[in-house]
Amino acid sequence: MPDMTRLAAQQRLRGAGWTQPIIFLSGHATIPATTQALKAGALDFLTKPVRSEDLLRSVADAVERHRQDLAVASDLAALRARYESLTAREREVCLGVARGQLNKQIAYDLSLTLATIKFHRARGLVKLEVSSVPELVLLLDRLGVLRAPTGPVALR
Repeated sequence: MPDMTRLAAQQRLRGAGWTQPIIFLSGHATIPATTQALKAGALDFLTKPVRSEDLLRSVADAVERHRQDLAVASDLAALRARYESLTAREREVCLGVARGQLNKQIAYDLSLTLATIKFHRARGLVKLEVSSVPELVLLLDRLGVLRAPTGPVALR
């Protein structure tokens, strides 16, 4: 690649949304270049001449890593879809529950009755396909929605 360095190509690929693992294969590797490539997310940095077993192992590792990354992304997309299926009120109630508030505290904060909170809580848990508060906390934390409190619950 006469017009671009390996590291510039890596940065351009990552900037364009490339998610597949990158393996460098170079005949002129230096320790700083290798370190920089690995820190920027390269899976491996091989130097020529490379043994076929090493290249095949590296490619197999890259394929497995990409398979795992796709599975995680798919799981997260499914969780996000379940969360998006909640109404705004169900989200508020589930976030309150996940933050450790009692039903009556959430009812007070949202100016609703206790029965209404119990209804929204039950519907939210069903839609999210969780059966306990710890599962709810883990799911909401994994989605990253527990970090920033919003609405009346955040005023506490």
